[in-house]
Amino acid sequence: MNHPHKQHDRLVSQIAIELEADGYAVNRFPTREDVPFSLHGYIPDLIATKDNESLIIEIKSHESSEHVKYYRNIIETVEKHSGWKFLIKTVSSNPESETHINSSLVPISDIEEQLCKVERIFSVDSATMTVPFIWNIIVALLRHKANRDGIETSDFTDRSLINKSYSMGVISTSDYERLKSWKILRDSVVHSIPFTVDVSSVTPFLDYAKSLLRELQESDGVI
Repeated sequence: MNHPHKQHDRLVSQIAIELEADGYAVNRFPTREDVPFSLHGYIPDLIATKDNESLIIEIKSHESSEHVKYYRNIIETVEKHSGWKFLIKTVSSNPESETHINSSLVPISDIEEQLCKVERIFSVDSATMTVPFIWNIIVALLRHKANRDGIETSDFTDRSLINKSYSMGVISTSDYERLKSWKILRDSVVHSIPFTVDVSSVTPFLDYAKSLLRELQESDGVI
């Protein structure tokens, strides 16, 4: 029988080796002082740096939506600091299994900045070109919304994210139907040449993105 601490140390070493092979400088024994901001007493398994990117890494031997819930405060704290990311890396305890890495969520502040840019260029003449950007913003916000309901979304396609969010009650039936129609609109803009969309079709699309952002910010107490 494997001792759980030894098994965890083996997984940490495995991830460290993979990161070093990818060009990262890895701190295998980080302390609180190695992070230039407070993580409320939390000490990560690894800190990896490359160029201007620093990764704070927690390693688990199995995947669970509870992990995201438990580390939500850490995720939100790290998101506030440019150049830093928090990752939960899930590695099977079976050495024959492949490593699965969960991607981090796009910070809400970055999504808000992108939405402001889209609003600035939105007009009668440029409505069509904003559609793919608005879609990406909505998907990023939906990932946050689903994540806060305990749904792990890192491996979901846009379509599977929408379907899962609907089946789990994260979005309403009316939102589900609108998102399906907007997905068709987005695909048409991206893949059909020429393709033009009038402002009246895009305005509700943009308004929905703004309402999603506002909902998440209100739940965070930002507004």
